[in-house]
Amino acid sequence: MAPALAAGGRRLYRPAAMRYLSFPAFLAVSMALGACSNRGGEWPSLARVPGSPNTPCGAAVESAPPAARPCVAAPPAGAIAPAQSETAAPAPDLSALEARLAAARSAWTDQLKTAESAVSSAARADSGESAWAAAELQLSRLEGAAVPFEEIADALAGSESGTTLRLSAQADRQRHLDAFARLRSALRR
Repeated sequence: MAPALAAGGRRLYRPAAMRYLSFPAFLAVSMALGACSNRGGEWPSLARVPGSPNTPCGAAVESAPPAARPCVAAPPAGAIAPAQSETAAPAPDLSALEARLAAARSAWTDQLKTAESAVSSAARADSGESAWAAAELQLSRLEGAAVPFEEIADALAGSESGTTLRLSAQADRQRHLDAFARLRSALRR
């Protein structure tokens, strides 16, 4: 069988060219998909974390059974009746929010101790070294542990009965921001 020739009489090497081009494409795709795996270690993943935005809703999601839907589509802007939008929001469950705030404080305090020790051990490490990367990871986890403070404060935004609890959650959030800034500046140098 004769090789295929181009208009100028040169041979076409498409199969060989495709063979050489397919390996880099395979390598790029496999590396991108490898980042999505859960290695079970101390490395960050692409998994959803508290505070992440909701997953988008679409036709494929809406055709799934209700129990399997990851999100709820918002109604169109004009679909809310004026009588519903003018009614007062239900009173928040203060005891549940108070218990959640206490649990969040405990988790945040534990994570703060871990982050402080990681940052102090990385004090002399260069950017990119394993100690520095471990400190960055602990700072990221500290941020995640502080998410409930803002959520609780937002849940109590319109409640007069939860003013004390809301102020307490806001104070905890401010304490977190101060500690995070202190640790971040110690890590950056």
